[in-house]
Amino acid sequence: MLSAIGLWGIIPGRAIPLVVAASFSGAWGELWSAAARYDTLCTLALAGCVALCCAWLGCFMILRGQALLGDALSHTVLLGLVVAVLWTGSLGSGTLLLAALVTAVVTAVMIQLVSGTSRVKEDAATGIVFTTLFALGVILLSTLAPRLHLDAQHAMYGNLEFVAIGEKQGVLGMLLPITLVQMSVVCLVLLGLLVLFYQPLLISSFDPQLARSLGVPVRWVDAGLLGAMSATVVGAFSSVGAILVVGLLIAPPATGFLMARRLPGMLMWASVTGLLSALIGFHLAYIWDVTAAGMIVVVACGMFGIAFLWAPGVGLVWKAFRRARLQLRMSHENLVRTLLKWQIQSGSTRHDVVELAEVMGCSTSTLAFLLLQMRWRGWVVKARDGGVRLTERGVGEASRLDRAHRLWEAYLVEQVGLPLDHVHPSAEELEHLLDEALVARVDDVLGHPETDPHGAEIPRLPSNPSQPTLFAMSRLRVGDAGHLVGLTPPVDLPATSIARENAGLIAGLKLDLGAELLVVDRDAEQETWTIRLLNGRDVVIPHELADQLLVELHSPPVS
Repeated sequence: MLSAIGLWGIIPGRAIPLVVAASFSGAWGELWSAAARYDTLCTLALAGCVALCCAWLGCFMILRGQALLGDALSHTVLLGLVVAVLWTGSLGSGTLLLAALVTAVVTAVMIQLVSGTSRVKEDAATGIVFTTLFALGVILLSTLAPRLHLDAQHAMYGNLEFVAIGEKQGVLGMLLPITLVQMSVVCLVLLGLLVLFYQPLLISSFDPQLARSLGVPVRWVDAGLLGAMSATVVGAFSSVGAILVVGLLIAPPATGFLMARRLPGMLMWASVTGLLSALIGFHLAYIWDVTAAGMIVVVACGMFGIAFLWAPGVGLVWKAFRRARLQLRMSHENLVRTLLKWQIQSGSTRHDVVELAEVMGCSTSTLAFLLLQMRWRGWVVKARDGGVRLTERGVGEASRLDRAHRLWEAYLVEQVGLPLDHVHPSAEELEHLLDEALVARVDDVLGHPETDPHGAEIPRLPSNPSQPTLFAMSRLRVGDAGHLVGLTPPVDLPATSIARENAGLIAGLKLDLGAELLVVDRDAEQETWTIRLLNGRDVVIPHELADQLLVELHSPPVS
């Protein structure tokens, strides 16, 4: 069969996808023909079992920050194999599995010993232990190769393609490769253990201290996880090699970590990624005549690369798109605020585009693009003479931004303690990044100030944008007149608590719905509002109650 790599250099570029598809289709037909179907099924079943075991365990190892531990175990078992053959002179699978298991356990213990009894951290201890033991295994293997009858290449890359012609074992009336039977048992046992001990694994992986406080035996959970890891590595090593085990322990779980926000989703994504990697990688290896283990790892890493770029919310492309969208929104908001500032200073609602581009520090074409989008949002309209002017909606948006900016300046000065000349850049960023609910909370914490630290008046917004005369009493200023219309939830209390908290207080103040009132005084230090009723009685309203009283002004406020 002509290799797709060889075809790459002799066919036109536009035909390459067709040739690759034809090659894949041809390989599919050959691999799944009647004569080859048994071999293909055995190979894919073994690769799938290894992929699932590595995916499940890899998820917990990544969450615990121990991804390198699988790398260490899959390399150091080579030393155990060499020592076992030298000691017993036998290549029996039971002897090799037992020796590799002992080596894996010794590796884990040595890593814990080095990191627990010295200043060396666990990642460095892992690197020291596994490189040392693996190097010893390679030296012994290369020196004593004629006596051992072991192949270093087989240890690294495995023998996945020839699993079906190996030693067989009868299972339910079928003759199956013994390596497939062993790995299937490991996979089923591991699945049962994960289901049985899911909650302890979950809690101890995310918060070991919480797990201990809840009575979870964290040390036993850790030991069990290491044992399961060792058994998986040992079961997979003799048939698929170190490369495949290392790749599948890290790449599919890392893909699941990017694609999911919860552990069940991470396990699902890791499992699907591992199985697809085995399926696609095996067929590509057949097409291009390369080792199946290496190609499966390449496909798994390729899937991780796709997730790295496109994972919802965390992929590079999504991050770049989100940053671009945020930058565009900030440009819109800065522009509409600049237009309002010019309108207040000049008294004119018409603004020249060329002059505006100079102030914004951008080209006229960029400004035209921003203005076009702002027209779609209903913030500006084009004037007859070619300029632009703010709409009522644009003025409202600009006032909201200006209010947020001045409130953040006041908060940074009064609550954080920043110097007055240092607050503007920070407030310039905060006004775009934080939502209106947090701005309202800041306003409440500051006691609803009327001016910012520079002495400029802070715009105030109605409680309901569709009713420009409806305000919470805490946002009223001296001279405002209106009538009481109802109650509104405070910033940090649910609506159901209003009546219980303040019904008696409202009754004691003898405030009735519809009562006409005039704000005659405001004490910023005590955070109280003094209102005068029609009968001439003055009533002092505390801050907590003023947040809940809704007043409809006789006319919209100027600010």
